Amino acid sequence: MVSLEFLINKAKGEFESLVNLTSELVKIPSLNPPGDMTEIMGFVKDYLRGIGLSFDVIEPKRGVITVYCHIGEGTSDYVHMNGHVDVVPVGDVNKWKYDPFSGLIRDGYVHGRGSSDMKGGVAVVLKTIELFARYWEEIPKRIGVSIVPDEETGSDLGTRYLIDELGVHPKYVLIPEPSTIYRVEIGEKGIYHFNLRVEGYPAHASLSPYVGDNAIIKLFRVINEFYALTERVVTPPDDLAKVVEESGEAVAKKFDNPSLRNLYRTLSCNVGVVRGGDKVNVVAPWAEAEMDMRIPPGMTLSELQGMLNQIISKYPGVSITGGKGIDPSYTSPESKLVTSIIEAGRSDLGLDIKHHLVAGATDARFFRTVGSEAVIYGPGDPTKIHSYNESISVEDLKKAFLIYVSALWRVIS
Repeated sequence: MVSLEFLINKAKGEFESLVNLTSELVKIPSLNPPGDMTEIMGFVKDYLRGIGLSFDVIEPKRGVITVYCHIGEGTSDYVHMNGHVDVVPVGDVNKWKYDPFSGLIRDGYVHGRGSSDMKGGVAVVLKTIELFARYWEEIPKRIGVSIVPDEETGSDLGTRYLIDELGVHPKYVLIPEPSTIYRVEIGEKGIYHFNLRVEGYPAHASLSPYVGDNAIIKLFRVINEFYALTERVVTPPDDLAKVVEESGEAVAKKFDNPSLRNLYRTLSCNVGVVRGGDKVNVVAPWAEAEMDMRIPPGMTLSELQGMLNQIISKYPGVSITGGKGIDPSYTSPESKLVTSIIEAGRSDLGLDIKHHLVAGATDARFFRTVGSEAVIYGPGDPTKIHSYNESISVEDLKKAFLIYVSALWRVIS
């Protein structure tokens, strides 16, 4: 049995290597779209070879590559670390202080696209598996790692393929999305994307609104009713009630917006795209909108769909098409993985790590559908991701690495 103190001391000796690894990952453009991960997965494979680990390569579509490896005893993963290396486009490069793929280490930060989301987290995962493989000969539980290619575009050929097609169903899953080192994110709202289609009836514009049926007007009437659903407050599950309250308070404070206190008790609703009509002097015969709604814990996707169908039933010619969604999900605050992260922060670094929920969506939701206790904990600043001048704190990288080592040791010992 390798002691935790021994592993922590070894981890501290890897700090410089961890920071340099983050920088090297950032230097490799792995934009999605277009989504070809050949170059960066080549780097990951070379890294694993260099530390003596074998791995599997999964490539269901050319260039859309997942690298998977495991160490320790057992026929299935007891703990699984999952990270993505695809990044969103950089936008206007002239608005970046440094080259977005410089990987520059300066002023206590690693700079560049993907540094927080989530190549810093991937570096932590790779260094953690390296440390355990190097210094613990007989690990009593199996630890798996997957580096996936398409989280930014839905995860269909990455994480979801691992789960659905290859049967990777771990007991515990740890994903280093940028939660900050002060929060362990144990759950997230559900999501429902759909198209709202409205059929009207054309007429000459000079006769409107007395003749014809304007689909655009009808579309916005329906949308207004959808938005009204966000005023309903949903009661969360008992074991999540405190986390829901604390998460709402934290978000409200961060944005200085008291209305956000109910963010995790209410639906969200957004119209992202609107199209309609044929010509300015014709009463619009059709209209459609692309909608995004997020579902709080305590409500199901089916219940939301029922409410929406009840609304559209009042409007002839209105339908919902192309719907794709998933229920809200969470891991118990008492999960061994969750308590191990909190204890590691308190005992090893003096950090007061709080439970939190995610308003958006992560790959943790897919693992939870097969019974895995999945949580998000990773270095990085969520306010900087997908924006200009993305960066990650060197100190946060080091602290996250120590917590990963300590928490995994506690879970599998």
